[in-house]
Amino acid sequence: MKRYGIAGTLALLALLCLGLAPVSAKPTDAADPGWPRLFEQSGHRLTVYQPQVDSWADYTHIQFRCAIAVKKSGAKEERFGVLEVEADTVVNERSREVTAHPTRREIRFANLSETEEAGLRQIVDQLMPQRQTAIVSLDRVLAYLDPDQQPIQPAVEVNMQPPKIFHSSRPAILLIFMGEPEFKPVDKNRTDLMFAVNANWDVLFDTAKQQYYLLNGSNWLRTGDPVKGPWAAATSLPAVLSTLPATENWKEVRAAIPAKPGKTVPVVIAATEPAELILTEGEPSYTPIAGTKLMQVANSGSPLFLHNGDKQYYFLVAGRWFRARKLEGPWSSASDKLPADFARIPDNSPAVFVKASVPGTQEAKDAVLLASVPTTTSVSLASVEETVSYDGEPSFSPIEGTTVKYAVNTPAPIFWVDNGYYWCNQGTWLYSAASSGPWAYATTVPAAIYTIPPSHPMYNVTYVRVQTATPTTVVYSQTSGYSGEYVAATGVVMFGMGLAAGAIIANNHHHYYYPPCYYSYGRAAVYNHGYGGYVSHYGGGYAGAARVAYGPYGGAARTATYN
Repeated sequence: MKRYGIAGTLALLALLCLGLAPVSAKPTDAADPGWPRLFEQSGHRLTVYQPQVDSWADYTHIQFRCAIAVKKSGAKEERFGVLEVEADTVVNERSREVTAHPTRREIRFANLSETEEAGLRQIVDQLMPQRQTAIVSLDRVLAYLDPDQQPIQPAVEVNMQPPKIFHSSRPAILLIFMGEPEFKPVDKNRTDLMFAVNANWDVLFDTAKQQYYLLNGSNWLRTGDPVKGPWAAATSLPAVLSTLPATENWKEVRAAIPAKPGKTVPVVIAATEPAELILTEGEPSYTPIAGTKLMQVANSGSPLFLHNGDKQYYFLVAGRWFRARKLEGPWSSASDKLPADFARIPDNSPAVFVKASVPGTQEAKDAVLLASVPTTTSVSLASVEETVSYDGEPSFSPIEGTTVKYAVNTPAPIFWVDNGYYWCNQGTWLYSAASSGPWAYATTVPAAIYTIPPSHPMYNVTYVRVQTATPTTVVYSQTSGYSGEYVAATGVVMFGMGLAAGAIIANNHHHYYYPPCYYSYGRAAVYNHGYGGYVSHYGGGYAGAARVAYGPYGGAARTATYN
């Protein structure tokens, strides 16, 4: 896969940042290798993404940043960071040239140990030595400063209202149903065993005994009412659970049969709307944060703080801040009302990671830059072996304010527009003249699709575009909005659209709950600079990571993965 740069890529930044040419070089467009740029040596790999100009004050001092990714030799994962460069510039209008003298180069990696961060910086310096002086065409600098060419993911309005927020000082599980519980047969030819299609946990229903069973790791809980409870440990399971289909979908569930006793029986907190859970090990205990009036709740895995100034709790989830005087609530939105102390959290504090969600901080600006880094998928224009299943005959509903219709009885994001069908599938676009295929890779996508509004559950597909196409290949690009990581109007990267999209999903009567909107809440998503995106507090995985999609069509637990 290769990404090609926009017209007029700024060679000045390339020279200062990457050291690709001597001082006397005057780069030409033909020599421009495009973005991102890859450097490899001794098993190490450095990826540098297209720079973003922050300022060119009086045309004498330029400051820019670019996202970088470092994969150390032998490491399984790459680490994301930001490279920031400042340089004094002298403009020769007669020759239309800019001479730049670097004054500062800073490499930042957040949430890493000093040893690991120093090792990554050393790799960057090794693979990308800094140049002292560079000369480049003035026209190319001015072209790059055109706002229409800035490669920053645009800000959108997201819902900032709080979900239901529960607190438990005992081990607990948050069971979310999107609307009233809905169940489908595990096998269309039988109705004795059903599964929840709109829950975030694995819930099975024995229709004969009218009992519900929830799988918690390798242990089971049971109840006669999945919302009201109470739930108790299931020491034995009905025989019907042993008749689950021997397919990959049910592999993990079958492995937990027969029931195994658990050391702890958690409290099950059920909700029929988006919700979050704050767990503390007993009553809250606190760790003061130096230089501020903040105290972090030390016996909770949640980003939770008490501010001694206004005596309120502040809870961060999905990039949004909520506050309350008691952990039991009521909670209100606080993203635009944060005390200034949050921006003063020291860099050596364990709580420094939350600054990525504090408007105006360098960490928040870096997060926006990383969210704007495009990834690409390059495919051959050969036949596509993809099929789609509908629940009955294909059904499409209009998207208000557009000429686009979307499929409502399949989990696949398929659209009808311009008398054709378009399917956004794993970061690519497929096309067919018929709703069920056959499918082929699309070399163009109708502009109408990009008019889908942020309030619609399918909005995330607007971040997938055709980048280049040839008679044999097509390259698609995606930014983090595809995984539901949106730049909010506050200048902070937030996960999901919040309750507005959640309300639409709850009113979807076709039993399909489209991600990533559903996962705005319920997974305790927290931004992590090292991974360049949101991770789930529960289990530590990516916030958009897929759960197993049980049944023939999946349910609320199903989501397209994006990494």
